[in-house]
Amino acid sequence: MPAIRTERKSNRLDPLDRPQDMGPLPKAPDTIDGLIRGLQFKSQYTEPMEEEFTSDDSPPVHRPTDPRPPPLALEDIECVKALGAGAYGQVILVRTCRTEHPLDRPGSLFAMKVLRKKIIRQDEAEQADRKNTERSRLEELPWSPFVNGVVQAFHDDINLYLMLEFIPSGTLRSLIQSRGPFDAATAAFYFSNIVCGLRFLEEHHVLHRDLKPENILVGADGYLCLADFGVAHKLYNTEMSDWIMIGTPAYMAPELADGLAKRAYKAVDWWSAGIILFEMTTRKLPFFGRSSGSIYKKVNVGRYTWPPTVRVGKTLKALVAALLTKDATKRIGFRGATEVMAHPWLKHVDFNRVERRKYLAPYVPKEPHPEHTWHREPLPRQDRLPGLKIVPPLPHLQFDRRFPQKVPL
Repeated sequence: MPAIRTERKSNRLDPLDRPQDMGPLPKAPDTIDGLIRGLQFKSQYTEPMEEEFTSDDSPPVHRPTDPRPPPLALEDIECVKALGAGAYGQVILVRTCRTEHPLDRPGSLFAMKVLRKKIIRQDEAEQADRKNTERSRLEELPWSPFVNGVVQAFHDDINLYLMLEFIPSGTLRSLIQSRGPFDAATAAFYFSNIVCGLRFLEEHHVLHRDLKPENILVGADGYLCLADFGVAHKLYNTEMSDWIMIGTPAYMAPELADGLAKRAYKAVDWWSAGIILFEMTTRKLPFFGRSSGSIYKKVNVGRYTWPPTVRVGKTLKALVAALLTKDATKRIGFRGATEVMAHPWLKHVDFNRVERRKYLAPYVPKEPHPEHTWHREPLPRQDRLPGLKIVPPLPHLQFDRRFPQKVPL
C-alpha cells in the first residue's frame, strides 16, 4: 500500500493569500542585528586598534627612514668658475654647499651646463625632435666611466641647468695640440677608450652624432670620456626627420650630409672615430677645407693622403681606410663594435682590461685643483643666473684679460 503524503500546513501566511483587512506588510529591516549594534557603538572604537593589543611593556615600533639625503636644489649649489661657452649657453663649475644631512658632501664639484630657455624654445619650434635631447638621452643610460653622465637638472625663470660629472683635465683636442701626433701605442690606447664608449652607447641604442676631440674629455686618471649629447639620437628610431647636416662638418659622416643616414645610420659615429684616429696620429684632418662646402666636396671624392713625415703601419692605415669608407653599409663598425675590436691593429689591446681601467694611461694629468687656478673666462653676471649664487674668486685668480683672445678663422 503506497504511503500517503500529507501536506504540512505552515502557520506563515503567503503574501498573495493575505487578507486585505490585515493592513500593509511590516517593513523589513535594512541591516542585520549585529550591524545595527555596531553602528550604535561606533563612537567607542574610533581610536587606533593598535592600542587595544599593545601593553606598556612592549617595545615601541620604529618606522624605517630613508638614509639618503634629499635631492639638491639650486640654493644648495654655487657657481665658482666659468669653463666654456656653447651654442645654447655656457658651462660653469659649481660647488655644493649644503651641510644639513650627515651624508652631504659640501665642496663637491660638478660641471653645470646653462641653457637659455628662449634659445631652446626657438630651436624646438624649428626642430621638435630636439626637445630635451641631451637630458633625455643621458637619463636613459646607466652609469659608465666612458660617458659623462647627468646628475640632476634644475631651472629658474630664464635658464635650464644640467648638472654633469666634472671631468677635470681638459679635452682630447688640448691633448692632441700639446702632445700630438701620437705614436701607435698611445693612439691605440686612446682609440680603445673611444671604442669602449661607442660600444656602451651601442648596447643602449644611442648614437652620439657629434663625435670630435672637443667632445671627448680627459679624466684625472688619463682615460677618455665621451661628452656633449646635444644632438644624440635613438639608434632604432627612424621616424624622426632630424638626420641631415647634423654634427661638425670636418667629422660628419657623408650620409649625414646627403640625407641618406636613415639607410645606414648605425655607422655615423664610426666615421667620426676614423677622423679622430687619423688626427691623433698625424695632427691633421684627412678632409680639410676653409668652408663647409669645400669639406663636403673632398668627403664626396673620398680621397685623403697621409703626411709624408708621419710613419704609420699598414694595419693602422687599413683600419683608418675601413672607418672612412664612404658606403656606410661596408664601413667597419656597421655590424657592431666587436667588428672594430677584432681588427688586427687592435689585437694587442685587452678590452676587458681597458673597461676595468687596468692599463696605465700614456699621460696622467697633474692638474692643480680647479678652484686654485686662474680664471681664463669671466664669471657670468648674477642677473644671467638668477637662481644660482655666484662666488667671486680671490683677487689674484680673477679674470683680467692677461692673454689676448684668439680670433676664430
